[in-house]
Amino acid sequence: MRYYLRKLAFYAFAGWIAITLNFLLPRMVKGDPVQVVLAKAQRLAPLPASARHALELQFGQTHDSLLVQYWHYLGSIFTGNFGLSVTYYPSPVSHIVASALPWTVVLVGLSTIISYVVGQLLGSYVGWRRGAGLTGSSRSRRSCPPSRTSGSRSSSSTSSGSRCSGSP
Repeated sequence: MRYYLRKLAFYAFAGWIAITLNFLLPRMVKGDPVQVVLAKAQRLAPLPASARHALELQFGQTHDSLLVQYWHYLGSIFTGNFGLSVTYYPSPVSHIVASALPWTVVLVGLSTIISYVVGQLLGSYVGWRRGAGLTGSSRSRRSCPPSRTSGSRSSSSTSSGSRCSGSP
């Protein structure tokens, strides 16, 4: 039980680090998602000045402190509100993820099945034909019987520094 609690604590910590980096990195990069959407929209038609403020509210950009923004970010992550996509504006990110999820599950499942089958076949082949080309230099690594190092040595039990021949 203790093992599983340690694993759970490690994964919770790693998840928190990933979420925190996902919050901080976009705020460190130059640029603004509102500017990107405004530039795309102004190609089609001129926008009023109030459009910028409306987009800032939609993307969750506030002038609150970083700690308050982080708290709101954590709340929206755990409620499943991932916001709007900058690339596919005005589509919600959750819809984009949901549309890509079936293909991702199929690809991961298929690659897992293929790697399992190939691993089983190769493992069976190498186990059946010991010394085949897949195991490297396994012929030179045959085990030697242990030598007697304690007590008196007789001339018949000592070798003159040679390796064992590999024959039984």
